Amino acid sequence: MKNKIEFLYNKMCFRCKSKFKQIVIQIKNNNNLDIKNLEFFSCKVEKNRLINQDHGVKPLAFIHCKNDSYAFFWKNSLYNGDGSSKIPVINNTIKLSQATIDKIAEDANNNLVIVNSLSNLPNVNSKIENNVSKIISQVDVIKRNNTHLTLQVVKTRKLIVILTLICILILGSVGSFLGWYFIHGENNNIISLPPALGQINLSDHLVDSNLQKINDNRTETILSMAKNKNSDLIVEDLLVKNITETTADIVVLSSNKTYIVGSLVNVSFTPQTVTLQTHVKKTNFFAEVDLANPEKTIDMIVNAPENKLLKKEQVQLKIENSTYTTDVYKATLIPSENNTIYLEDDNLEIFFSTTGKKLLSEVLSQVDLGDIVNKNPEIIMDAIKNKNPNIDTNQIEIVSNSIEDSRAEIKVSENSKEYILDSPLVTIYYRVFNPNIGTIKEKVEQPDGQSFKRWVSILFQLANGTILAIESSSYGSIYELNMDGAIKQKVGNTSNTSLNAIVQLSDGTILAGGSRDIYELNMDGTIKKKVEQPDGQSFDNSVNTLFQLANGTILAVESSVNSFIYELNMDGTIKQKVGNSSNTSLHTIVQLSDGTILAGGSRDIYELNMDGTIKKKVEQPGGVAFDGSVSSLIQLSDGTILAATGYSLYQLNMDGTIKKKIVDKQFGGNKLSIVQLNNGSILAASNQDIYQLNSE
Repeated sequence: MKNKIEFLYNKMCFRCKSKFKQIVIQIKNNNNLDIKNLEFFSCKVEKNRLINQDHGVKPLAFIHCKNDSYAFFWKNSLYNGDGSSKIPVINNTIKLSQATIDKIAEDANNNLVIVNSLSNLPNVNSKIENNVSKIISQVDVIKRNNTHLTLQVVKTRKLIVILTLICILILGSVGSFLGWYFIHGENNNIISLPPALGQINLSDHLVDSNLQKINDNRTETILSMAKNKNSDLIVEDLLVKNITETTADIVVLSSNKTYIVGSLVNVSFTPQTVTLQTHVKKTNFFAEVDLANPEKTIDMIVNAPENKLLKKEQVQLKIENSTYTTDVYKATLIPSENNTIYLEDDNLEIFFSTTGKKLLSEVLSQVDLGDIVNKNPEIIMDAIKNKNPNIDTNQIEIVSNSIEDSRAEIKVSENSKEYILDSPLVTIYYRVFNPNIGTIKEKVEQPDGQSFKRWVSILFQLANGTILAIESSSYGSIYELNMDGAIKQKVGNTSNTSLNAIVQLSDGTILAGGSRDIYELNMDGTIKKKVEQPDGQSFDNSVNTLFQLANGTILAVESSVNSFIYELNMDGTIKQKVGNSSNTSLHTIVQLSDGTILAGGSRDIYELNMDGTIKKKVEQPGGVAFDGSVSSLIQLSDGTILAATGYSLYQLNMDGTIKKKIVDKQFGGNKLSIVQLNNGSILAASNQDIYQLNSE
């Protein structure tokens, strides 16, 4: 399937294709500029659009082609800090004001050169050559006398590239009247991906928006055909809105992990049949109903201006299923027997009353709530109110047991006086994300005379509340900590072995993994005994990971690449070898609340089968990766999943993809261990320090 760039490129005339290639070559040939940080879109310039509607978006290059117009952007200029686009991107197209284009020419600081006719060429070329010569001289001086000003050198080189691009485009414009505009703004000196890691525009995957003939215009049919036409498209967490007979908008929901939230593509199609809702936009009538005259009731529905497309001869009112609900009359509209337009099995509820009560969908129209810090009902209700200011949240409620990771269902409360009790349920969407959870609250100051002598590899709280901190060394010590992470006392040592992992089993037994051995610990964390393995059974490497699954299976994983995964008995003896770690070293395992088993490896997350074997490597969106081996995985009591490398902390989605890096390279580099205590607080160990992390 052709991607977005190829799709737009093929629409260009020959001359513009040539200019496009030259721009790309210039960017690629400059080591200080990363072409991955460029975006390219079709661009429509609207004369009546206000410049403030552009929200400061500035194109790097604007191409006015005889077929269309196009623009290059630096990603950091186009995207907000949360990864969302500053201005809408619809069907690979961005709209800009004429004022933004004009402002490029007026801004002397941007070193702009505009060519409107061939007579300008000699002076322009001379100006460019002089500017480039002066800038190169500046670079030489900076290199000789100000080696500490590396950043200035990078900025200057970038300016040279832009002036060179101007020269290329001017020379290439001989014989045509194409207008080329370049801008070099201060913000463009910062080249970085938007913080929403790896997310791309929906239009990058939904390139072919003409779905052609489809069976009907239901949401599931539209998404299925869009996927069929665009094989790279991921249809989860997409919402279909504004459905008509021939078009619809596919919008990215806030919970989407692949595409930039809010990006939209308008698709077209030719359906064989349509839903009743396509033509019936008004379903709530402030009127009395004549039960003896259903024809009159249908006329009322058809004659509503919002329902002007409804074909009366194609529908009927299903009187026998009509019911009274207090002071509201409800009827069901269905296609007639000889219907040729509407889905055969479709139906639509129509409401009538003289009370002026509203349907839930009339007051709860903004269904994508964005980010919420947790799934508590009061938080969800606050988000609903924020997005829908006119709704009275005291008259609605969340359907019991409907709260999921990214959606919930809302209904009208029994005591509502303003909303129709039988209103259809409304599904709302959200992303659960509290950017503060897992960030560093403070480093724990140890009492006088108390300190760790080696880096702490294990933090663990036993069922009796005891918090253990174990140093990583064959001569390391075992400490008991207070709830705040301060050392309470030294309780023992690791007895000439290096302990790498610990687990407390369902029967209370405490096992620890060491150098090719399993140890049983006492309730104070000291070593009770080494577990003697059956004849012919042994570990080939240090035991790096221990974990007991919800079904009782006990997994032990060795530390090296291509090492083995074992199932243990309750006493720590090897039960069987179940697989290997498939060219990676697994350092940590967690089983999530939905049963999914994730493991952290060398810069990757893996999903495991229920027997502990590797099911698949989790592919991160956009190719993003961890900055080191994943040494710790934990799901907190509120559902947040934390993943730690030796340097940084990340929040993950339930499928193991990265949601956000929340602590960037503030730890020492050795294995980072995390534990959530029974009071909800979170401790982390890095090198010889203990940190308190934020839990809310």
